[in-house]
Amino acid sequence: MELEQAKLKLAWLYPEYLNLYGDQGNIICLQKRAEWRHITLQVDKISLQDEFKAAAYDLVFMGGGQDQEQEALHQDLLENKATELRKYIRSGGVMLTICGGYQLLGKYYKSADGKLTPGIDVLPLVTLAQSRRLIGNLAFVADLPLPEADRRMYGFENHSGLTYFLDERGEMLRGEKETEAAARFAFGRVIKGNGNNGEDGYEGCHYLNCFGTYAHGSFLPKNPAFADYLLTTALQKKYKLAADFTLPPLQENILTALRAQLQQLQA
Repeated sequence: MELEQAKLKLAWLYPEYLNLYGDQGNIICLQKRAEWRHITLQVDKISLQDEFKAAAYDLVFMGGGQDQEQEALHQDLLENKATELRKYIRSGGVMLTICGGYQLLGKYYKSADGKLTPGIDVLPLVTLAQSRRLIGNLAFVADLPLPEADRRMYGFENHSGLTYFLDERGEMLRGEKETEAAARFAFGRVIKGNGNNGEDGYEGCHYLNCFGTYAHGSFLPKNPAFADYLLTTALQKKYKLAADFTLPPLQENILTALRAQLQQLQA
């Protein structure tokens, strides 16, 4: 396949509401890494009242925001986009969600005063608010078909919500005895920081080709191999490419040095 002919479309959901801690950098990273391979990546900003159609997009991104910002878009998400988003994710669409966006894909968010805010119920998880915030550098090892060094993911977390996975009966997986069951849903295993809840040792969620994480930062510039993984998966799905298709490598001396420094700092 000639990459110069490849065209991908990315839906950036609620960019003016969910753009906390430099989440826009994830979009810039995907744009530049596509551009450097001569791949056309069109980014559509989709916000309140805008239509989202699952069949129209090859990638979707939704960032994080403060509670009041998430409340502003919550009704629109449930009423105008949830059905198509569930269709997109369940059909294997490639998606990355950060922090608040990640929580909104679960069954519900429960505030400290007991108020339940429903999510779109596509990821098997719930989030419970607490008074203490989980803040600091975050590092985890992802269960992905990448070289060992590239499976190490780095970011920065700042969240008061504790996220737990649900089993087939809809019961929360919580406690040491449930860690093995939770592992099949997790994006990765925490090696520094708190991750989903600071208890079970897992971070984020990986369901089909949808990924959720608490890692701000921006996340993708610190983890370029994963950015390429998202682009590669989108290309494979759209153009029915072979399972062993890979993007041509880039000269990334600065990024390689950054990754080495991150690994040393997070050791």
